[in-house]
Amino acid sequence: DPAVFDIQDDYMAEPFAKYPKIEAQFRKAAQQPGKFFMNYVSTAALMPPRWNADRLNPQVHSFLERSETAGWTGLGIVPLDYPNQRGGLVESLIRHNPVG
Repeated sequence: DPAVFDIQDDYMAEPFAKYPKIEAQFRKAAQQPGKFFMNYVSTAALMPPRWNADRLNPQVHSFLERSETAGWTGLGIVPLDYPNQRGGLVESLIRHNPVG
């Protein structure tokens, strides 16, 4: 149901084309509290998952650490490949999705 769920899952986009979609989904989630968001960072485009993750995860982490996004919450579920290869990324996502 699009009134409840909003999912970004362009799983065949190359990292260069995928990142703007990821950022746009985060912005939308911040502007629409109460809706359920999923924002897939992982992609299966052309290269191995690790190669794609090495390009996307640092960009996502940098975006989440900007002063602009400091108070943003409710960014939703964010599936990632190799999230622990980028120190602090998982913790940053958790900060943007507090419990309760």
